[in-house]
Amino acid sequence: MICKLCLEDKPLLRRSHIIPDFMYQDIYDENHWIHRGRPSEPSRMGRVPTGEYEGNILCKPCDNEIIGNYESYGSRALYGGELPIAESPIFEQVVTPAGQRITVCRNIDYRKFKLFLLSILWRASISDRDFFSDVNLGGHEDTIREMLLGGYAREPNIYPILLATYLGDIETPADVIGQPHRFRLERSIGYNFLIGGTYYIFFISRSGIPAYVLDASISPSNEMKIIHLSGDDSGRLLHQYFGMSGK
Repeated sequence: MICKLCLEDKPLLRRSHIIPDFMYQDIYDENHWIHRGRPSEPSRMGRVPTGEYEGNILCKPCDNEIIGNYESYGSRALYGGELPIAESPIFEQVVTPAGQRITVCRNIDYRKFKLFLLSILWRASISDRDFFSDVNLGGHEDTIREMLLGGYAREPNIYPILLATYLGDIETPADVIGQPHRFRLERSIGYNFLIGGTYYIFFISRSGIPAYVLDASISPSNEMKIIHLSGDDSGRLLHQYFGMSGK
């Protein structure tokens, strides 16, 4: 069978995860279930015992080594773990003159971290799971596949990614994963993933990307900014994500 990453005829794994297991670690409830919602069905907030997996899409070297190496770095960068001091990310909490709270992340590896995030988007696109049915990258799918396979993150304006979190807002539930969905912002098209209180917003279009997205997205200078949402903003955006009105 053909591996969807290397395109070689190899034995494929019976189970490959689409979203890495470690990104669920703060989402499981006391019975190890996940709260999962769909923007297309805002009244239905389901519970499932595991994350989303799929078989016969990746060979072992591509899953465990290529994507696994990106995940290993992403896990340590996001959730903490052993890294050489020279490679450890540095986080600084900042409040802008306009009152916006952000986390400035420095010394975060541009290539590894960007490809880690893009690997999630790409796997969602190749997946046949219903939960990822709204993610269809078209011709971008092969472009990102080549980036992952070759280890090329390319320029910062190619597939920039914005992270926004409401984890600091105790009134807005964070123990939920939302079905990824397609969006249009001005002249840009992208996909929004909600995982445990953080929005991972991928911009696919190469034109019309707002300047603030490029400013906050991870850059070759190994720096990125995470936007903090709080109060009315966090509740409003969460309700908008699931197609509900009000807070």
